[in-house]
Amino acid sequence: MSTLLQLISFEYRKYVFTRGFLLFLLLFPILGVLAAFSLVVSENAAPVRAFVVIDETGGQYEAVIDEALMKERTRRELAAWDSFAAQAVMVEASSAFPLSAPFAPGPRSDERLDAFAAAGGLAAALQAAGPYLRADAPITPVVKDSFIRLSLPPDVRRVAGGAEQINALRPYLGGEQMMPGGRPLFAAILIPADAGGGGAIQFWTNNLIDDSLLNAIDRWITRDLRLKAFQDAGLTPADVRAVERLSIPIGRYTLGEQGEEDGEAAATDFIRTYLPLGLAYILLVMITTVGSMLLTSTVEEKSNKIIEVLLSSVSATQLMVGKLIGLAVVGLTIPLIFLTSGGIAIALTGSSEVTEAIKEVLFGSHLLPVFLGYFIVGYLLYASIYLAIGAMCSTIQDAQSFVTPLYMAMWAPLPFLQMIVQDPNGLIARIFTWIPIYTPYAIMMRMSADPPQWEIIGASVLLGITVIYVLGLMGRIYRNGVLSNGGAPTLKQVRELAQRQKA
Repeated sequence: MSTLLQLISFEYRKYVFTRGFLLFLLLFPILGVLAAFSLVVSENAAPVRAFVVIDETGGQYEAVIDEALMKERTRRELAAWDSFAAQAVMVEASSAFPLSAPFAPGPRSDERLDAFAAAGGLAAALQAAGPYLRADAPITPVVKDSFIRLSLPPDVRRVAGGAEQINALRPYLGGEQMMPGGRPLFAAILIPADAGGGGAIQFWTNNLIDDSLLNAIDRWITRDLRLKAFQDAGLTPADVRAVERLSIPIGRYTLGEQGEEDGEAAATDFIRTYLPLGLAYILLVMITTVGSMLLTSTVEEKSNKIIEVLLSSVSATQLMVGKLIGLAVVGLTIPLIFLTSGGIAIALTGSSEVTEAIKEVLFGSHLLPVFLGYFIVGYLLYASIYLAIGAMCSTIQDAQSFVTPLYMAMWAPLPFLQMIVQDPNGLIARIFTWIPIYTPYAIMMRMSADPPQWEIIGASVLLGITVIYVLGLMGRIYRNGVLSNGGAPTLKQVRELAQRQKA
């Protein structure tokens, strides 16, 4: 037993107390912070899409687009103000918001948008809020336009005809020439004279990925056409607005867990739904990563003849068990460190509704024990296969011929992922639940939908039987192949290694 513990300790220390592992632990939270930072700055970092309009209707739709651009900016300013005011403006207990409409919180209706713009927009709101700002108020919001309409360059204006002007814009659209002011041209919009009566608007661009401007133009002009159609039918613009404001509020409710009351969906309900999906992904990544470490370690020890030294002191079975347990503890160390770090961060910075919901779901349910259980069982299944592959091969190149099919099998359910997420108790999800190599991930992804207990128990029993069988089979391959030499074995040789009872 002492020899086995020494092996486990050796394998654990070999990975944990290395610069690479410590660097990973350091970089992972930094990458998380950078990812969060990128989400914050993504809106400000997004490029401003410059476009030109060639309106052959006499400027009818050009004016519609300009008005929509102004309203879109006002809408963004109002959203930024509402978010800023909720955090920065001091409101005494049992007191009303210190600012009056349209700066006071409220629905972002067309009337409030118009009033907000008439009152001076974001700049006026920030100035009015000055005496009421908290000492720890966040940074003042800055709203940047998503789109900007430019005038046609002089050389293009001199060309007659919309089609000819589009042709003259070719060097601008291709990026060979900048627009006046140094901006690149994102798109050119040609509106024919019969637009609205059957003529199609032409949207010219070399960027086929970003559809935001195209969708906005479609939305703005379609709304104008409908407004005119309503007016032709005898409705006034006020009538149209009244119709557009018609809506019915819909609350999302969910059945409470046993012992809980039913009610409107809260943060805990959403965390309970999405956290198992994240844990299923982490489970896959952890098993794949630790399994790859096992493979690399075994191949390196074999190619450097270290394995022969180790086997002079311990048996092949002891060495295999030591590696399996040692690397399993390494795999559990990573989430344990991050859980501890997260708990310390919450204790230092204070908790929020989301963090409280995460703690409730993780520690107030059986989710975490299920995750740990399936990690251990899934790890034993895949890690034993990685160990056997490493024992049969003398180089990483030789091992790739076996690892590639294993990776393909592990990621085979990817095309069905959306089906499982949308229907956790559907046929596809149930099928993957009963395939042992996918059972850990399938059950984790279905946890939020409360799958039938008999399915979980039955699939888990089948997984356990499969793991026991695979461990025995891979153990024989490991014991019989760990001292073998010569390139990657053939399938016939693999079968012989699996069938041979003694090395």
